[in-house]
Amino acid sequence: TDTRLNLSARLLSGFIHFTNSSRGGRRLACFVRFLCTHGDAECVVSLYIGLFMSVMDDTEAKFGLMLARQLAQRVHEYVRKKEDEHKQRDRFNRYPQRLGAAEAVSAVLQGTQLNPFTAENLVKELGRSGAPQHALAVLDQVADGNPNAMSKHLFDAAISVCATQFLAKEAWCVFESMAKAGFHPDVQSCNMVIAAFSHGGDVAGVMRVLDDMEERRIKPNEYTGMSALQACLYKRAGRHEDAVCLVERLVQSSGRPASAEVADALLSVCEAAMDKSEGLDGAVAAFNSLRPLKLHACTRAYNALLRACAKRGHWQQAQVLYDEMLEAEIKADTATLNSLIKACLTGGALQNALGIFEWMVSGKRVADDIPADIETYNTLIRACHQVRALPATVCILEQFFPTGMK
Repeated sequence: TDTRLNLSARLLSGFIHFTNSSRGGRRLACFVRFLCTHGDAECVVSLYIGLFMSVMDDTEAKFGLMLARQLAQRVHEYVRKKEDEHKQRDRFNRYPQRLGAAEAVSAVLQGTQLNPFTAENLVKELGRSGAPQHALAVLDQVADGNPNAMSKHLFDAAISVCATQFLAKEAWCVFESMAKAGFHPDVQSCNMVIAAFSHGGDVAGVMRVLDDMEERRIKPNEYTGMSALQACLYKRAGRHEDAVCLVERLVQSSGRPASAEVADALLSVCEAAMDKSEGLDGAVAAFNSLRPLKLHACTRAYNALLRACAKRGHWQQAQVLYDEMLEAEIKADTATLNSLIKACLTGGALQNALGIFEWMVSGKRVADDIPADIETYNTLIRACHQVRALPATVCILEQFFPTGMK
């Protein structure tokens, strides 16, 4: 009998998705007829019980979702009605009194017993409609008056609302309340709190969550690293030291090397740091911070440092970097040589820039053909115009017209 019940449970999981199709009823009837013919009464009973429970669960879920939407709509209507009354009463005041979120939620939910599913969806609906404070008020109302409706999913829903509305402090408070209520957060809960802190560039808050994850022995995943690095890239701040520290902590906690996506995000932070550095020393420091993780040996990192040299006219340092790329067999591209040309032009070394251009169009210096683009020609022509080097301009145009660029 146990074997037959297990078999019927497996068959039920395979047939249950057919009930929503047009031919589902006929297939299910044939299956039941087959079981009755072979005398498997236990399987038939188990099948009908499973179908009944699945239909009841689906109906309960749909009813809970519908009730949550109705309650969210009632909250908005109640708030609108009361605030209209306040505006009419305080019409001569410049700032009429606003209705508190807790008061509105308490008035609507008075006498209503929510189950965990409905409470969770009510928080989500209020968050989607742009009422995060009312969603948090629902969480407080359930915690005070209906503890049976408390669940981890309810706290996760509240944290998600705070993260999408950029409410980092509120997300951290809900996260702490989850632990106090006896629910254990997982990596998804931590990631949502990290995302809330990252939206405002709060690296200290991200570090606080990572410390909590280490205490709870929660292993971070790839999304943890991506969200944490966004805090270092907030408004292109380029906080490369914090970013490298975050990646090292994540690598140590997870026990595996940084993924390609995390490495790409770290490179973006270091690129921003090189672009925003006031001097070349700051750009070099951001570049060297990638060495412990062995992420500096790539075209993207060298191009960012060459751009920093180009901005300040350090053409000799740029030439040294380019030679270092060739020795390390790091492939250069058009952007690499464009930055090298700009460094020479900014530093007043026009002849060196023209020499690099000759290398690009004739392939004398590099093994691979690196074509010049429209930026290369425009930069050189503009530089020759500034120093009134007409013959050099004519030579550049002779190279330009056969390319067909516009």
